[in-house]
Amino acid sequence: MTEETSKLMFQAWEKSQIEAENGSYNFKLSHRITNIEILGHINNLGFFFETLINRHLLFLNQTNKIDNFSYTRISKARIIERVIYIFKDELKENKIHLNEIVSLFNLRNKTVHFTPDNANALKPKLSELIQIWKQCIKIIEKLEKAEKFNEEKFSDRLNNNMNYIKERWN
Repeated sequence: MTEETSKLMFQAWEKSQIEAENGSYNFKLSHRITNIEILGHINNLGFFFETLINRHLLFLNQTNKIDNFSYTRISKARIIERVIYIFKDELKENKIHLNEIVSLFNLRNKTVHFTPDNANALKPKLSELIQIWKQCIKIIEKLEKAEKFNEEKFSDRLNNNMNYIKERWN
């Protein structure tokens, strides 16, 4: 490659980086995300959500809303069973739904057990991710309301990030 060609490619690269940083992306909600970087994002969201659920179970135990025996047993259960336990009343009254949370952990399991088959199956739509974020926000808001901790609200941060992506991507 000539020096002139290298220079032109470098300039084009620089220009594309500026456009990517400052421009907006127009993806339809039906767009499937196939980039391998989605693995880390899904895994991190699942880990974050599970950590908040575990923290809430500890909160329930420390405030004597569940006894030590129950806490020990439920804290060893699968994540969905822990969420069901925490929100059993809201689920019974149809005030909360867990379809998207189940979807999040199905996706997370595909990232944790990354195989060629899972790689092909791991192509979430942008609309699916937004629905997962919305459901996570609703559940996190309920945890925050119950815990009344004096800290920045995770639900606000997640909502701001979701809105940023929605504004920038579609």
